[in-house]
Amino acid sequence: MTTLGNNTKWTIAAEHRDSVRRILTEGLGLASKPGPSPDFDLYVLADGGMVGVAFVDRPAALDDSQQAKSAWLEFAVDDAERRTDALAKLGALRVDYTDKAHAYFQIPGGPIFRLKASA
Repeated sequence: MTTLGNNTKWTIAAEHRDSVRRILTEGLGLASKPGPSPDFDLYVLADGGMVGVAFVDRPAALDDSQQAKSAWLEFAVDDAERRTDALAKLGALRVDYTDKAHAYFQIPGGPIFRLKASA
């Protein structure tokens, strides 16, 4: 049997670093820690997994429309309604999608994700 692991790596234009940091820490409640280099941040998931974000010059990153065509993610959160409100207040882009049972957002310069209530 195969499952997805609990670590991901994203590449995002450096201009989005502050908003990405706020969305992941304040919006999703992830802890941050220094990465292996000054242009790489790590965010710790509740299960010990990690989101690594490499911040690069704009030409080396996908733009928002390219990101929307790539893999979408799912975050299981403690309180989906509270997290949805927090993300909206932080200016995370809400994505309209046919699945209305979940809230979808796009990280600035990064991937689209949905929120799922954790069990």
